[in-house]
Amino acid sequence: MYWENFTRIDLETLVAPEILERGLDYFRHGHVIATVRLDQVLAGEVAGSVGIYQVRLWLEDTKVKSSCTCPYEGFCKHLAALAIGWLENKASFMEARVFLDQVLKEPEKIPNLLEKLVLRNPLDFMRIIADRALISKTLSVRGIINLVRNIFESASLGYNNLDALWEKVAGVEKLLEKELLAGNQEAIELLCQVLKGIRTVYLNNRQPEVSNYFKTIISLFVKIEGCFKKADLHELGELGMKFYFDSGLWEWKNELKEALIHLSAVDPYFIYDYLEDQVFENPETGIPILDLISCYELLTVVQNETSAQCADKSGYYLEKATRQLTANGDGRLWMIDRMMNSHMEDAYRLTKEALVSGIEPKRSFRDRMIQIHWRRQGFRQAASLSFIQFQEEPNFEEYLRLKKILENHPADWEDYLKRLRIFLDQQGCDLLLFQIAMDQKNCAEVIQRLGEAQDDPSLLLATADFLYENNSPEIAAAFPQLIQMLLREQTASFWNVALRATAGYKKLCYQAERREEWDQFRTRLLAEYPGDSRFRIKFGSILKG
Repeated sequence: MYWENFTRIDLETLVAPEILERGLDYFRHGHVIATVRLDQVLAGEVAGSVGIYQVRLWLEDTKVKSSCTCPYEGFCKHLAALAIGWLENKASFMEARVFLDQVLKEPEKIPNLLEKLVLRNPLDFMRIIADRALISKTLSVRGIINLVRNIFESASLGYNNLDALWEKVAGVEKLLEKELLAGNQEAIELLCQVLKGIRTVYLNNRQPEVSNYFKTIISLFVKIEGCFKKADLHELGELGMKFYFDSGLWEWKNELKEALIHLSAVDPYFIYDYLEDQVFENPETGIPILDLISCYELLTVVQNETSAQCADKSGYYLEKATRQLTANGDGRLWMIDRMMNSHMEDAYRLTKEALVSGIEPKRSFRDRMIQIHWRRQGFRQAASLSFIQFQEEPNFEEYLRLKKILENHPADWEDYLKRLRIFLDQQGCDLLLFQIAMDQKNCAEVIQRLGEAQDDPSLLLATADFLYENNSPEIAAAFPQLIQMLLREQTASFWNVALRATAGYKKLCYQAERREEWDQFRTRLLAEYPGDSRFRIKFGSILKG
């Protein structure tokens, strides 16, 4: 959803009728005194009975979120007034994006503007910015090493004192960079200590700032080339490899891989020594699939980056990793997915071998074969395999894929559609038949399927959700029957779904310029519940017109 297609109907589903009326009254009497928009955020000030309130509406994952400084819990009249202001007069909302972009183009004005904003609310400023004290540059490298050891090895270090940690270690990266460039061997020791410490903290407190600080430190590996000899980097290389194969540090894998490549420019053999001693030492016990994948990814890059003298070593270990990956079902699937974009024939060969030899999971390999045939324009082979998949596990996604495969072959699609319907009728897959009828925009069949669902509450709710999420003008006529079936259940959960469906139907009628159809329905519905106060409170706003 975007604010441009936000409607009165959407607002009616968010707010109780009496709150909506008060919000409308606030808007009409000028209580909305400031309005602004920044992308998907609407904000403003609304004058209340005892003060001026800050209100905000924003879109998040197609849902409307809200915030108001008043004490009312929920969607209040101040928020309703802001939303009505947007619906009634979008032009009154100042577009902050224009001014923000203008300021960003004139950086010399930013300090003055920032100072004014901070002075207006220093507390908010302190909530969004962290003032990190720099470590004194007069401390020695050895002093910093001792400090870092004391910090990270402290048993009391936890989530609550992370801020204190950053105040102590902020600036270490600047010292490290300076000393690495100078070729100071103690800087390598400090770099190792910091990396070990951050790992310990991260595994206990997976906070974004910890991860970001690690990435800052790991970027210092690029400073090492040309500054140190091979013998100086043994500890750092072994630590980097250990971290690279640590499943707990999977989030940092790309940064670590890049760091190891830089180290290999100084010592091209340390990677192979580690693989021989730590990864492939006892292959009979079975190497974890994630380690094999990590090994393969690293070696494919190393093979292109290292000198010709290492080509044999790289090829040897890459072949070992490949052989063990393809012997495992999950590993082979990973290899196929990797090859599908660049080595289609190899992907086809690996997939066919797996299907012929019965390697599990068979369904996953068949899924890859469907994709391969489809990409190679073999639509009939792809469709045949897709239909087999559908019969084994009927689902709407596989139906959509089969439809997509045959989109340029209508005769074949009609044949498969008939076979699908017969199969699903035999299996009693009522919801899936309803979904297919919806996708085919067959309103008569949709209404028929709804009628069949009235004796099954769970099926009725499922069809209601699908109808609402996938509505279109072609099946609008199915909404009245659905809404009345839901209302007959007389429970809060069904009435909530009915309210949602009513909003969807109203919006559909308005967008398709079929207001007369909506008016006839709401008149009929109001006549069915003339003295029902619960119905009036629940549906009063949305049935007003």
